[in-house]
Amino acid sequence: MKVIAGLCFAMMLCGYANAGWQAFADTTEGVVYYDPDKVTKLPDGTISAWLKYNITPSEVNEGMPLFPQFKEYGYSEAKEVIDCATQKVRLAALHHYDKAGKTFYTRTYSPVAMEFRDIHGSQVKGLEKIVCGET
Repeated sequence: MKVIAGLCFAMMLCGYANAGWQAFADTTEGVVYYDPDKVTKLPDGTISAWLKYNITPSEVNEGMPLFPQFKEYGYSEAKEVIDCATQKVRLAALHHYDKAGKTFYTRTYSPVAMEFRDIHGSQVKGLEKIVCGET
């Protein structure tokens, strides 16, 4: 019985190891991750996906006059909307977290406020190959 309980526990741990953020790009600023469990096909045919990454030190310095919390910047999460047909992407939400994991800045963007931009040269480049083929 102890062996069966131990095997069940080990299987649960293996399942958790694959859950959550997965790396898809390695940029000059660091590794960019996405959460496969939060990839969603939207009614208009576009796909939303959540990214996790670090902004550059110069962006952190630019943000400090507005938000002193940038001094303790940890990471960012962004919801991007990808149009697979046109290879364009737009930012839908942005959250900055401190080193303790607390949100210190959050913003959502309407489709009018944030237009689609070319996916090439963006942080999302490479993700479209993963998510556009999955849905």
